[in-house]
Amino acid sequence: MRQLLIYITAIAANSACVLAQANVPQVTLGGLLDTQIGIVSQEDNFHRNDFINDIAPGTLRDLAVVNDTHIFIKALQKTTYLDFGGEIKLNSDTSETKDGDRNVAEKTMAYVNGKFGRLEAGSYTGASRALQVSAVSLAKATGGIDGDARYWWNDYPGDIDDPRNTDHDLTVSDLYLTVPQLYANNPVLVGIKGVNAAKITYYTPKYQGFTAGISYIPDLNSYGTVFQASRIFRSVTVGDVSTTANPDIFSAAPYRDVIEGGVRYDGKHGDYKLSVALVGQTGSAKLYQERIDSSYGVHQTSLLPFYKLRAWEAGIALGYQNFSVAAAYANNNRSGEMVHNSDMLNNIKSSSYWNIGAAYDKGKLGVSATYMQSRRGLTVGSLAVWPWAINPERSKFTLFSLGFDYKITAGCKLYGEVDVFKAYSLYDSNVGIEFEGPSIANAGHIILLGVKNHF
Repeated sequence: MRQLLIYITAIAANSACVLAQANVPQVTLGGLLDTQIGIVSQEDNFHRNDFINDIAPGTLRDLAVVNDTHIFIKALQKTTYLDFGGEIKLNSDTSETKDGDRNVAEKTMAYVNGKFGRLEAGSYTGASRALQVSAVSLAKATGGIDGDARYWWNDYPGDIDDPRNTDHDLTVSDLYLTVPQLYANNPVLVGIKGVNAAKITYYTPKYQGFTAGISYIPDLNSYGTVFQASRIFRSVTVGDVSTTANPDIFSAAPYRDVIEGGVRYDGKHGDYKLSVALVGQTGSAKLYQERIDSSYGVHQTSLLPFYKLRAWEAGIALGYQNFSVAAAYANNNRSGEMVHNSDMLNNIKSSSYWNIGAAYDKGKLGVSATYMQSRRGLTVGSLAVWPWAINPERSKFTLFSLGFDYKITAGCKLYGEVDVFKAYSLYDSNVGIEFEGPSIANAGHIILLGVKNHF
């Protein structure tokens, strides 16, 4: 009897240990160290400027060695019916990140998995980015048309005042669509914090290859803790925009109550693969009021409206054995642009882009070629206030990227990339002339070589 009790106790204790181990969260610590050499060739006025973003005048370097370092923390706890987990991406460089982020963490999110699907919440990318199908997904090296090239060309052509706000200098990013992503997924348009704004996301279970997802974002300027969220307003009153710096208007994303998502299909038949996706974004513009001091000392306010957030993208990818091709078309409509009182300046064209790419993978080697072209509708019909100005309807930007990567060992990859870009001169089709002021157009090529270490 005593031996039986000992056996039963031993079995129970062993079972308890097994159950305890099964319920203990699994925490994984990893990281990325990307060491890169870059060589840049661009137009002379971008290589040598009188004034660059508050940096002392001088000649820019055309070669540099840089790092991009992150630490990843992942947690997972499995139960009988549900899986709980979370992910944290930390910035770990000796300077700001390549996106200019000074915060310790870039992304933080928690999730629950079950038969009902997947529920996520936190500051990270949403459903429209996760479900996207385009040439971006097959690019090698740094990411091709959505890779590191945009960090290397100079965004500041010189001391050219923005007619909407004279305390702000116009940049290439103000006038051209240089990243093939929808508005709320575009770090050049909304900043990396806007891309990773706090959100709640739901994904359906995959059914016969189909998956759907939807995200709700209270505000594109809200992220992280309540310290940040409690300082975000639905409406803002600012000074005279013609004389006062207003970063909340011209730098931050002016949208709230954003809903994004999409539907994706992934299928495979023998050696053939097919992926198709349709994703989109919609949101309400914040209310901005301009305070103007009249000659009588009376404060007057006038509405400064933005167009509603409306953006969509459709993409397709085909694969056969080691080959794959992908393409996508997207329309950001007039997202992020201000509505003008003047009918002449209010006829803003929509912004759009398309991309196409091909890739080949064989063993440890992968190569890809990707191309994008964009057209951006310009409110800088406001450029008409310039004495030399014209009234361009759209700007044009192209980027071609050829890249490869080679797996040296598990977690270590050597890569190389050549990017050829061009921001075309602004052109007024109504009068048939190009922009004649200080050149905002830029063109050139970038060569990147590096090693990525995942650990």
